[in-house]
Amino acid sequence: MRKAQPDTSHITSKGIGGSDITAIMGLDEYNTPFTVWERKTGKVPRSEGNQFTKAGQFLEDGIAQWFSAESGHQIYHIHPPDVPYKEAEPLRHPDHPHLIGFVDRSVSLKGGDGILEIKNTARFTDKEDVMKGDRISWFFQVQWYLGISGRKKGFIAWLVQGYQFDWLQIDFDQEIFDEMVQMGNDFWNNHIVANVPPPPIRRTDIEKMYKRVKAVPLEVDEEVLQVHNQISLNTAKIAELTDANNELKEMVQLMMLDKDRVTFNNITLFTWRQYEQTRVDIAYLKEHHPRIHKKCLKTIKVRKFNIK
Repeated sequence: MRKAQPDTSHITSKGIGGSDITAIMGLDEYNTPFTVWERKTGKVPRSEGNQFTKAGQFLEDGIAQWFSAESGHQIYHIHPPDVPYKEAEPLRHPDHPHLIGFVDRSVSLKGGDGILEIKNTARFTDKEDVMKGDRISWFFQVQWYLGISGRKKGFIAWLVQGYQFDWLQIDFDQEIFDEMVQMGNDFWNNHIVANVPPPPIRRTDIEKMYKRVKAVPLEVDEEVLQVHNQISLNTAKIAELTDANNELKEMVQLMMLDKDRVTFNNITLFTWRQYEQTRVDIAYLKEHHPRIHKKCLKTIKVRKFNIK
């Protein structure tokens, strides 16, 4: 008897891409396995981007040309440059077609071409950050694209704040890619195809997954009690430092009187400037226009975390 195929009508994605796999690995600062699952199964609409992603799109070609000039390597498009991302056909793993990649550029090299990943960022980033630090997701993205494309050499070129440029070369590591493939397959089959959400890894995941809070306690072991005690100690230290900082700030403010800044050798140390702010007078609205006030009220559910 032929095995019944799983229902995949809920899947709205072409597959697991380079940015998806780093989120699945828990390395993406903006996305988690749960948010990847939400997008891939159509629970939330695909993001249309923001000013940062738009800037990256417009600056991509310039960063690519800068890399070419600095490295001496010729580059070319592997995907049709005039085809929108949503319509472009990705590269696919030969054995697992749901593992995909959209490569920014190809790099002409002797003995087999490489790939180029292009980044635009506002945060200072050096080579150490990419290889071992808080930008290591870029490294794994390149490993993913190298494995998907069957190439052996990759490059990352990045621009910081519109003027600081740097780049580095990354060699393909088969063992790393094999582990990533395993993680990608497990996630695709166990969560995307099965339509089962992955466990949360951040507070934001919990807030999305559990809309209602149960009025029941969670009994824990002594290890969590120690966490509670440490948080309480940290909170007390923070409060003590905050009070000390506030006293120091007030000392400076008492010196400033009506001056808007404090300088030392013409270097600005503090500012205390005056601004105009326009706000709705809630008390006035409630007293003089109670119907409008009532109509404007909105009840939302919030979840507040307290240490007892």
